[in-house]
Amino acid sequence: MISARASGVGIIHWQVTELHSTHPQEVERLLGYSMMYAKDAQLQAQRVAAKHGFTGQIPLPDISTREKAAKYIGLDMKKLKSQKKDFLDTIVPKWIESARKNKLFITQPM
Repeated sequence: MISARASGVGIIHWQVTELHSTHPQEVERLLGYSMMYAKDAQLQAQRVAAKHGFTGQIPLPDISTREKAAKYIGLDMKKLKSQKKDFLDTIVPKWIESARKNKLFITQPM
């Protein structure tokens, strides 16, 4: 579960999960920057609130799950999943066919 304090990191994490297996250092760098930006934004919000006399906890949206986070930022996950399926079913096979035809299809690790 992702706490509200780490909300910015959670959203970024979900967006880059698929990159992790091929570019782990880049993902770690992005997550590090995300945490820094989230903390900075939280601090700035607290300063603005305090300047106007509010000293309580600033309420943050519940993005403790992928579904809640996607809904909060306005993503239509059904549509995105459908588009991904269409891509995998139509475009990727064409790429594979072209690679095989041009003898560029790699079946063994380098």
